[in-house]
Amino acid sequence: MNRLAKSVAAALSLTAASAFADVHLQSDTGVLITASGDVVLGAPAFSNMYSVINELTGAPQLTNQSGSFDYQTAAGSIALTTTADATTQRIQLASTAKLLAGKSLGSASGYFSFEEIVSVGAGGGTINLSDWFNANLPDTGFGPGSVYASSSFFVFTIDDAGNQFPLNYSYHLTEKGSSAALGDAGVIDLAAGDPRTFKLEFSLVSELTDSRTPPTLPPAVPEPETWALMGLGLVASVAAARRKRVQG
Repeated sequence: MNRLAKSVAAALSLTAASAFADVHLQSDTGVLITASGDVVLGAPAFSNMYSVINELTGAPQLTNQSGSFDYQTAAGSIALTTTADATTQRIQLASTAKLLAGKSLGSASGYFSFEEIVSVGAGGGTINLSDWFNANLPDTGFGPGSVYASSSFFVFTIDDAGNQFPLNYSYHLTEKGSSAALGDAGVIDLAAGDPRTFKLEFSLVSELTDSRTPPTLPPAVPEPETWALMGLGLVASVAAARRKRVQG
């Protein structure tokens, strides 16, 4: 194969690969915590944070970090961001998963947990919890298989007596070509009384998976300029062969 033909083949191969790379699943999940009345939210302490992309590589497990990471590979990405003060805290986990050329699985999953101490004054108050799950599973015309996006949010309180207040939500999306924007909310009422503290514990799990059979890409159609270059290459090859015959 001459140099021109090799260049053309490489260009067509790159075009075919990019058709896969542009197809990806998306998920955005998280929780918004707001305190009102005589209630102060402590700084969240994170633990057991990890992310895995394409089930092949993962970020090292992180413990007691600040509540943020941005992990990216060619197969996808996972990013955790946190904004927090004494009355409002927003924690978000955003993911993408790509089904790359030559691969049969694209996935991205993440998990983290955190806890914080809540201080309640004599006047009491409330804590509002609002979590969300936004996901998009585009229908790309891929073959048999499945797509899956999920988010699970767990929160409970532990007071001095060891009592728990469970508040758990789970969202799932499994139909290709579909998208969802879901949310739920809960309220923890804190009665007036003696000043006190208690612990809030949270965990958030997110998963994206695409295990459909990648389509067989049709041969790419060269641009007119490419046809012209190929034609010039063919003419040059014929001319070179004719010169060899004449010289022989």
